[in-house]
Amino acid sequence: MIYFWITFNSIPFISLFLTQILLASHIPVYKKKIYFLSYLYYFINTNALCLFFSHSGYIQDTNDFRMIPIIYYTIIFEGIFYTWHRISHLPYFYKYLHAHHHVNYHVCPIDFIDVNYTDSLGFHICMHLPLKIIPLNFLEYLTWYFVMITSGFLLHSTILGEHHILHHKHFHSNYYILLTNFNIILQKNK
Repeated sequence: MIYFWITFNSIPFISLFLTQILLASHIPVYKKKIYFLSYLYYFINTNALCLFFSHSGYIQDTNDFRMIPIIYYTIIFEGIFYTWHRISHLPYFYKYLHAHHHVNYHVCPIDFIDVNYTDSLGFHICMHLPLKIIPLNFLEYLTWYFVMITSGFLLHSTILGEHHILHHKHFHSNYYILLTNFNIILQKNK
């Protein structure tokens, strides 16, 4: 179990590091900004919810690895996250939930987690809520978590294009995480 928590808490750093390596050929726009609170919110929320769901039996302690539950989990997550993200863009909720994240028009990967506490909590609830429908084991969950977090960092970079940057400027599209990246990759391969 200790290996799970060490791996789980290392994933955002590994993911951000890999994104930065991929960005080496691009010139990212970095801002002088302190991201300490964003990291703190992120780790408090993700660890508390993961701990709750693992102790509730929704993250199972088995050694099987199956892709089908991960795919179903991703589809359910994207639906829940899309709903949350759209609600957080409604005028009344926007200023309380999501405005802090959209201060940045020229985003860099770390801006993926640059949100206020309420927005961070909402995102992490979206991440863990599908466990009530599709339980995953530790390995499946870590795999999904790594792909999702890496996708979030890539989405806030120029590696795959500027689709999400348009979302930060105009608010009218690209409300998903992984599905947006998948769509960008499909369009580039046409």
